[in-house]
Amino acid sequence: MTHRGCPIGNTKAQKWELGHDAALRNWFNRGYSFSQAATKINDEFDTRYSRNACIGRAGRIGLVSALTKTRQPVISKKPDRQHERWTGGAPRQRARVPSPPPVCTETPARHVTLADLEPGDCRFPFGEGPFTFCGAPKLGGSYCGFHAKICCGAGTISERMAAR
Repeated sequence: MTHRGCPIGNTKAQKWELGHDAALRNWFNRGYSFSQAATKINDEFDTRYSRNACIGRAGRIGLVSALTKTRQPVISKKPDRQHERWTGGAPRQRARVPSPPPVCTETPARHVTLADLEPGDCRFPFGEGPFTFCGAPKLGGSYCGFHAKICCGAGTISERMAAR
């Protein structure tokens, strides 16, 4: 099949014959991997099926659903680590202490509503419900100098990453 003179799909694809399906079922039922089954089928029928071709064909003829039901999971060859268990009772609950909202020390926050924000105002939010915003003059980004340090930290992204 072609489209505007160019071949469509895999031009090297081979058709699966009934004998090939039977061989795939046979090797699969004997517990061979799809890679091993592809090698056996290629040797027997002088074909060039790949591992993925066998996996796809197995799915189309219903072997893959059998795979999930009948095959045993592969057991790790690594020895299990013995973890010490803590037997001191229930885990402690940490008391949550709400942190106080940051206070702008450079210029006092104006607590401006969203509708009253000007293009040059700091957009750092305050409050839980109806938010108000800092409103101090911003420095380049969205925040004033104080809130920029809180949100982004000092220095450029590269400098902050290098400090780690």
